[in-house]
Amino acid sequence: MEVKEVFSSVLLVMRKEKKLTQAKLAELAELEKNFIGYMERGLRQPSITTLFKLAKGLGVPPAEIMERVDQQYKSYKV
Repeated sequence: MEVKEVFSSVLLVMRKEKKLTQAKLAELAELEKNFIGYMERGLRQPSITTLFKLAKGLGVPPAEIMERVDQQYKSYKV
């Protein structure tokens, strides 16, 4: 599994854990709703600025998102 696929999976799971719709996360993160969907489907990748916006919208530190991506990616590589 590629990193972009892992990121999309982690983003989707985290959004659902917070019980947010794509529209609500987009509003909280000050991003376009379509962009959230694109990222969750692995069609787009976030910039560092977007990563920080996503973290703000999810109410977590940016490092938490990346840590979860890293852990999941490593589990697929084993």
